[in-house]
Amino acid sequence: MHARILVEIAICVVPAMTAVGLGSLRAGSRWLFGSTLVMLTYHFVNRKRLDTVTLLLALTPAMMLVRGSFYYSAPILLSVGAVVLLLSRSREELGHLKKNKLLVGLLLFAILYWWLSFFKTASYSANVRFLELSFTAASVYLLANFRSYLATALAGLALSSFCVAASLLPYGDRLGIGQVEDVSIGNPITLGLSATLVLLFAIVDQGRWLFVDEHPVWQALLALSASASLALSTSRGSWLVTMMGFLIILLFNRGSRKLLVGTILACVIMVAALLQTARGPVIMHYFNTATAADESLAKRTTGRADQWESFPRVFAESPIWGFGPGSGKAVSLRYTLEGKPWHSLYLLIGTEAGLIGFVCLALFLGILMRRGFLHWRSYGELGPLLALFCFMFIGVSVSGIDAISGIFLGLAFLGNDSPMRLRTVARLKVLNVSSGVDSSMQRPFELYN
Repeated sequence: MHARILVEIAICVVPAMTAVGLGSLRAGSRWLFGSTLVMLTYHFVNRKRLDTVTLLLALTPAMMLVRGSFYYSAPILLSVGAVVLLLSRSREELGHLKKNKLLVGLLLFAILYWWLSFFKTASYSANVRFLELSFTAASVYLLANFRSYLATALAGLALSSFCVAASLLPYGDRLGIGQVEDVSIGNPITLGLSATLVLLFAIVDQGRWLFVDEHPVWQALLALSASASLALSTSRGSWLVTMMGFLIILLFNRGSRKLLVGTILACVIMVAALLQTARGPVIMHYFNTATAADESLAKRTTGRADQWESFPRVFAESPIWGFGPGSGKAVSLRYTLEGKPWHSLYLLIGTEAGLIGFVCLALFLGILMRRGFLHWRSYGELGPLLALFCFMFIGVSVSGIDAISGIFLGLAFLGNDSPMRLRTVARLKVLNVSSGVDSSMQRPFELYN
């Protein structure tokens, strides 16, 4: 772990979230973005490019919370700028990125798709978060060549997520959303997915992704804190992703099964304790709403069922190429009962890009799945495959086009499908170990097993 970067993360997020918790949203947002810009300037002057990317990834939950009271597109500009800076200053990283044609294709697609959406709707905000998703994924992919920086980023994200949860405790029943200074901020699923990411990657591959595999106390604290945030968020979509992640770890990650069972038992005790507090009835209300047989499907899914029921009519109107980039919200307002933007990645792609979009998305996810499977078979690391399945399940209940989903997607890109490179990496690993070289600090990422 890079302790200095963790201190910088704390300097940025702790005072900012304290201010939000005390009811001063504008002061908190200005401290967060202002201190972040100061840190980024310092790293730029001192040519510490990896520190820049690590800091931005770690601050993702806090930035997503307060972006509405500062400048909504600030996180997007920062993520794009960080990737461009890293690539412009390092030929090695640029060459590494070029080798991953799928990721390069995603970046080019995001830029083109946003431009087409802007051209069609005359609104720059139409699908601009495709840039946020893709460039966040690229940041994770580039950072992961240096395992210690990736672990520091994930640990910093945990710190940022827990600070966000603590700051929102005074506001509302659902943790993750609040009304501060007459401004509605946050989204329960954003906090829930942040907690899900921390919880799952503190367990999978015995916690090596967070460097807690040899520190059971820290591992337990991360898991318990994340499970408390997850339960209090009352985000049923996050609960679904977490349960799916637990199942995948149980089936495919034999070395983490005992840890998983112990963590589940500890989480059950934690949730049982939370049910005895004033927030207990709220947790039970949302749990019962999602599982009770006597509740309507529309109520159990908060209107999402209406969108799935309406989609066949939408798709039938333009099945081949859809209604065009940027049209998703307008089409949803026209066809669905709720009149909300599409709460699913698959419905959004089908509406805007039709069958062509579905085919491209299926090929994209299929290639990532193959890479993740081969990575798991070759190294025994389940992390990339787990992250991909999480991203796919996120897309069922929400569009998944944001920075948190981008981190899941970036982790999914860490799978490697090149047999020649896998053999070369394995051979380098043996040589490094025999010569006394610390392989965890080497390139590429897969050296660490």
